[in-house]
Amino acid sequence: MALTSVRYLAAAFPALPLVLGCSAPATSTTDPVATAQDADALSGSPKAAVLARAAVGATSPTSVAKVTTSVATASSTSCTRHDNDFVPSTFIGTAEPSPVSVYAYNGLGARGQTLAQQFVTALANSTIYDDMRNLFGTQGAAVQVFIVPLNGATDGSAGAMHYACDFDVECGGGSLYLDATFDNHDADPVQLLLALFTAELSESFMGTSDWVCYKSNGEGLSRILAEYEAPLHTFDQLETATMWAHYYSNAFPSFYNYVSQTDSDSNMQAVGNAVVYINWMRSLGYSLKSIFAAGGSTLSANYHTLTGKTTAFADLMAALTNIPIRSDNPFPMNDLMWQNASSGQIGSWQLNKETVAGTQFLSLGCGSGGGCSNSWHPVDTIGDNTILWDNPTSGQVGVWSFNDAGTVTIPPFYNQTCDAGSGCSSQWKPIGRVWSIPTCTTELVGQPCPSAEGLAWYNASTGQVEIWHMQGSTFLSSSFVSQTCAGSCAQAWKPMLTADFDNDGNSDILWYNAGTGQLGYWRLDDSGTVLGVQYLSATCSQASGCASAWRLVGAADANGDGNVDLLWHNSSSGALENWMLDGNGNVLSTPTLSSTCGASDGCSASWKALGYVQYP
Repeated sequence: MALTSVRYLAAAFPALPLVLGCSAPATSTTDPVATAQDADALSGSPKAAVLARAAVGATSPTSVAKVTTSVATASSTSCTRHDNDFVPSTFIGTAEPSPVSVYAYNGLGARGQTLAQQFVTALANSTIYDDMRNLFGTQGAAVQVFIVPLNGATDGSAGAMHYACDFDVECGGGSLYLDATFDNHDADPVQLLLALFTAELSESFMGTSDWVCYKSNGEGLSRILAEYEAPLHTFDQLETATMWAHYYSNAFPSFYNYVSQTDSDSNMQAVGNAVVYINWMRSLGYSLKSIFAAGGSTLSANYHTLTGKTTAFADLMAALTNIPIRSDNPFPMNDLMWQNASSGQIGSWQLNKETVAGTQFLSLGCGSGGGCSNSWHPVDTIGDNTILWDNPTSGQVGVWSFNDAGTVTIPPFYNQTCDAGSGCSSQWKPIGRVWSIPTCTTELVGQPCPSAEGLAWYNASTGQVEIWHMQGSTFLSSSFVSQTCAGSCAQAWKPMLTADFDNDGNSDILWYNAGTGQLGYWRLDDSGTVLGVQYLSATCSQASGCASAWRLVGAADANGDGNVDLLWHNSSSGALENWMLDGNGNVLSTPTLSSTCGASDGCSASWKALGYVQYP
């Protein structure tokens, strides 16, 4: 229910149930031939699913239990097993309270055992297994996890696999094989391993439901479920929606009345269709639990059960009008993050467009009691469920990543700093994170162009804007934006935030002149060249009283039309207002959120809006 003030975050609100899943190979089947326009369903992959790549740091080995065979080869069945490929394996531990026993293949050495121990610890501290129980409505059973070099890989690129949609440890889905991740350099290795695990576990939970784990419906559901537990960008290299979008020269084939087998990578287009469909239904207000309960024999059947309509594909294509597919979720949903700098609590308003549908706390806070809020300042909340923090004194920069249950994980801090001792932080201020898409053509053959990430800094004295080019938390290099704003420009204009306002895949920089009320953004290309300046059609000036009453909070696509919008907060009245943009600088409308946080109820004296986060 909508709340009238963010002050109600002081009450205890239960975490929303979250479940993740990703699918891997089950029994091999023959792929039916899918035509471009008659397929309709979702698909999973009976071969090892290729999942995201993860960043890895060398770790020291820990003590492990005695070497034991991973599992006994089934003698009473004719099923084919991979156990003999991964013998001997070492039992690492049980991730209590989850009924999950973890083994590491001895051929991985100390690095494999250390990764497995970190996985056990992380899983024991997570809610993954309970999330699955909640979503699928069953208790599940004990499973065995084997961390192995699938297809000889140790970077997570070989994904994960299991043998059936059940919990049979002998010839079924109760034995999960996860590709080791310690040689991946794009994401946190333990978080990637947890995502692979939740993907496979979700398919075991699917059981005999319509969501078959080795077909496109189960595969699509499991990939979406896995993203719930994965930090920002963990699955970037696993996207299937773009494969569907660019299949047959952007023809958007319909896989709505057909369920594809997934023992062939050619059917990842069907999986991509399923992923987009499920995310679309979520954007319409249907929970994952209700989507699963409605059945998934085909997407059309699921849509008919949920809506009573028989026009699933046509309705989805209408919803995608003018919305680019750059990720697995072209229909992102927003939360508005708030911080109470005194108590340290950080919470969110969970939004359905302008309606505040609920609230939630994060598992960590940052308040004045321990000195956190005096030292660490939030920079931005752009991206999927993350907050970027800066400590001007120490120069450290770090990210909080959190899942839909509000559980926070903290990856390593950036290995580049800008501190007070060197004089850096007195000159340079962070603007926000930036992303760019280098020119490439691989998207046309089913592989998305790689994205590059960084952090923009501004020096008001020199007028320079510098980009730290990052790979995760690792600093790679820096470069300067081609234009500067110093002297009289710096006195009048302030950089506010970064966002992709023109939908070219590259972040732009928004500037604000409080005197005139003008807002305009530098349109950047992937090399940092300013291609031009686009001014907004609306203003917020001092003369009108707007600049003194309203504060720009953040930017995100607030109405699902594919364009970045701006959110403003009036701390006196408590109103929060979106400026809906069209991608060309025009403000089309200014709807307000259903709840307020103002002075009369004391809310705005304690709570500060940090900005929108988008969750997958």
